Amino acid sequence: MSSSPAKRKLEVLTHFDESAAHEHLAAADGHLIWTRSRARKVEEEAKANGSCGMTPDLKLMSLAAQARGREDETVGRSLGRDFEEHQEDKSPPLRVYAVTWNLAGKLPPASIGGITPSEDTDIFAMATQECMVNCGTLQSFLRPSKAKWERRVKAILGPDFRKVASYTLNAMHLVVYARKEIFKQVVQVKIHHVATGFLGLVGNKGGIAVKFSLGDRSLCFINSHLSAHQSQVEERNEDWRKIERGLTKQMMPRRRGGASSIRLGQAAAALVPSWRSRRIVDDSLEQGLEDMREEELADFTIWMGDLNYRIDLARTEVEAAIAERNLAQLEHKDQLRQAQRSGRVAQGFEEGPLEFPPTYKFDPQSDIYDSSKKARIPAWTDRILFRAKKREELQLLRYSSCSQVKSSDHRPVAALFLASGFRSLR
Repeated sequence: MSSSPAKRKLEVLTHFDESAAHEHLAAADGHLIWTRSRARKVEEEAKANGSCGMTPDLKLMSLAAQARGREDETVGRSLGRDFEEHQEDKSPPLRVYAVTWNLAGKLPPASIGGITPSEDTDIFAMATQECMVNCGTLQSFLRPSKAKWERRVKAILGPDFRKVASYTLNAMHLVVYARKEIFKQVVQVKIHHVATGFLGLVGNKGGIAVKFSLGDRSLCFINSHLSAHQSQVEERNEDWRKIERGLTKQMMPRRRGGASSIRLGQAAAALVPSWRSRRIVDDSLEQGLEDMREEELADFTIWMGDLNYRIDLARTEVEAAIAERNLAQLEHKDQLRQAQRSGRVAQGFEEGPLEFPPTYKFDPQSDIYDSSKKARIPAWTDRILFRAKKREELQLLRYSSCSQVKSSDHRPVAALFLASGFRSLR
């Protein structure tokens, strides 16, 4: 049986907008259900009565058949208009460049050209930890301003960029810039933080976020500094969950299910001994997170920072694998990868392959891993993860470390994305 014009048009539309195509199909089929059903019933009654004349019902059936042809034609024209409007409104993809860097409390080096974008970037986000001062020091609380750092970054970006927003939490800092043509269309800027440091209140550890809308899409950049030390895996997992819950609760419209689940978990934790509270909080909050994930923080979320996850191998094994360029062995033992596989954190987030050497901990101004008495195990502490409501709209083009920048004991990490699906950007 040959397909109708509407369905033939649908096949074309499906290639670029499946959901819209199905909406049109449902509407078209809904209009035809009654006429098809009524026509069959009338035909059966006419045969049973031996009638062969053009009764009012048969006339209706004939008109319905004609109407179906006209309806197919109308729906086809509608789909054609949608196809043309979709192509006309669709804007070119935007290049988004994100960098995370723990400066180890050092002042910005004289030249940071190696970590700023060299391509025709549209949006640039820079996340720093221990920016200009060490985290947890008195200076990080008394002198949180990062104006000097922002001036250094802006000078390198040049006059074509405008600052969307910046935010500081003690020694953490996040700044987002947009090319001036894009900046004019930025709306609904939101900033927020979640502290996870001492007693869960102090901002030496935690997360900060900048969220904004551009056309019909929203973007959220998160910078976080999680609990340190090799064995503190569960503390890092809890830091991540607390940051995700807090940002989702504050930066998204309130939803009854998620908010009530969070309040229930907090109340339950207050009523039991501390050694039992984590499991109760985890269980009661998990449903709240699932409820809220139905509405993601943004269409595009990029989460970066010094996440502090380590590699569960002895230092000699790690160094041997690095020397042999056997990074896959190290990636398999990476604590963040393991936590994701077990469903503990970062659900729905992706990360590019770890094809660069571990970014921590180096002796200053060298390529030698920690030669102090502590002899810390090299690790990928510095990471960039991403999530999109429509996975095909956010493509990772490059994920790498900036090995030439050696002023800190961490190497900067950068990711270049191509974000598409924007409409009506001028």
